[in-house]
Amino acid sequence: MEWQPIETAPKDGTEVLVWGTRHRRVYPDQRRLVARYERGWWSHGAVVSHVELWMPLPEPSKK
Repeated sequence: MEWQPIETAPKDGTEVLVWGTRHRRVYPDQRRLVARYERGWWSHGAVVSHVELWMPLPEPSKK
């Protein structure tokens, strides 16, 4: 799996891993979050204002 441009991400509510910046500034602490695209926005549980990249979620562990 490799990071892909956000423009190519699924827009059907599928959860994906996203990479974005906080408050539209380039901080050294960019965020990796699980999010999904809903009603024109990326929804996630932390403050990320600009989502740049995405990749599919990894397969869950089979323990």
